[in-house]
Amino acid sequence: RALHGDSDHPDIASTLRELGNLSRQSGYLKQAKQHLDESLRMQLSLHGDKDHPDIAATLQELGILSKQAGDPGEAQQHFQKSLRMKRSLHGNGDHLEVATTLHALGLGSRQAGDLEQAKQHLTESLRMKRSLYGEMDHPSIAKTLHALGLVGQQSGDLNGAKKYLDASFRMKRSLHGDRDHPSIAAALHELGRFSRQTGDLKKAKEYLDESLRMKRCLHGDRDHPNVAKTLHALGVVVQQTGDLNGAKKYLDESLRMKRAL
Repeated sequence: RALHGDSDHPDIASTLRELGNLSRQSGYLKQAKQHLDESLRMQLSLHGDKDHPDIAATLQELGILSKQAGDPGEAQQHFQKSLRMKRSLHGNGDHLEVATTLHALGLGSRQAGDLEQAKQHLTESLRMKRSLYGEMDHPSIAKTLHALGLVGQQSGDLNGAKKYLDASFRMKRSLHGDRDHPSIAAALHELGRFSRQTGDLKKAKEYLDESLRMKRCLHGDRDHPNVAKTLHALGVVVQQTGDLNGAKKYLDESLRMKRAL
């Protein structure tokens, strides 16, 4: 600001976007929106009607923010604008920026209940990532495999869901080894939910027990939404096995944690 004064400048717009991203990650969503809106305004002033990578990146950040703020409709609008601009900039070639936005649109479509559209976006994102990374295991590929597993599970395609969830879990294990990791804990949680859905309650409990152990190890004694989520899932599984006392213990602890949060 001292260097460029009140005039619009790409460097100021870039810093505003990063401040918006940082504010969002810190939970200051109102401040994040102010920074990102000002960044977008400045970039549009600088570049006019031309598509530009900086504008596409800020639209992507605004989409992430809107989703976190609980406005999935607005989030999808930002992601769609970002995708259109990225496709215009990169043409028909595979590009990580395009794959990332397709993944975000897939998650948003799933949240809105449009499972067919979600699968289309995520499948295209996966194809693109595999084209870019080849045979290499990569966290981004594992993430999209996981999301496709959730879509399959939600749509009733249990065979497809299992294939994607297993592939995601294998890749995460390959990437992180025997170390506890949030993404592995999330994969174990979903495999537990899937096993319950298919009636294998013993396997469901094994997956969820390991997910809970890992999450407790990662978060220590602190209450955390992901810990509460797995406690709830364990309560449901144990209730189905007929152990009502055990189920109550898990559900009471999940409720206590959710109330504390």
